[in-house]
Amino acid sequence: MQMPFGSLAGVLLLTLLAGCASVHPSSDLSAVPFPEAPTRAPYAQRFVWNATIEVEVEDVALGVEGIVGVISSREGRVEERRLRGDKHAVLVARVPVADLDASLDEIAAFGREKSRTVSARDVREQMIDAGATLQNARALRDRLRELLAKATQVQDVLAIETELARVQGEVDAISGRLSWIRSQVDDATLRVVVQRAVVLGPLGHVAKGLGWFVEKLFIWN
Repeated sequence: MQMPFGSLAGVLLLTLLAGCASVHPSSDLSAVPFPEAPTRAPYAQRFVWNATIEVEVEDVALGVEGIVGVISSREGRVEERRLRGDKHAVLVARVPVADLDASLDEIAAFGREKSRTVSARDVREQMIDAGATLQNARALRDRLRELLAKATQVQDVLAIETELARVQGEVDAISGRLSWIRSQVDDATLRVVVQRAVVLGPLGHVAKGLGWFVEKLFIWN
């Protein structure tokens, strides 16, 4: 005699939940296909790196052109470019993590470096959690597929297909999230601020000298 779907579904869900609950995150990360570690220290595989450098140049247009060339030579890409006349420009780029230091040094050589900041965010635990969640979702999806292959009544088929579509959506979403995190780990985000150097005229140099003189009247060291 065919078991009603309501009873079958209850037993199924309990079985699936019990099976999925047995899948736990593993400290060795072997279940998650992480990218290869960069070849250059101190950058590690599971860090998202961000850097900002501000340089002062004589010609902003030429400076931007040279900086874009540096990024391209390092197999990077410029994702955003904002220009404000001939006085100011901002570039947002992605460069391989292993080439971040060299890229910053080459960009600084185009003018006078005013500031540089480099920061890192550890996403190891985030990747572990997402990998474990993906593993559970895939296990549930596979069990639903097995059940669908055995279902004979229309209402059973429809109910299982609905749940299977939902779980598959979760698998796709988590997979996309992991892919995005990996892309952030592989390439660093680099923000470059380019400013035109201020050229002082004769009176400007006089005013600067007076300012230095007045400062020394109050502060010696």
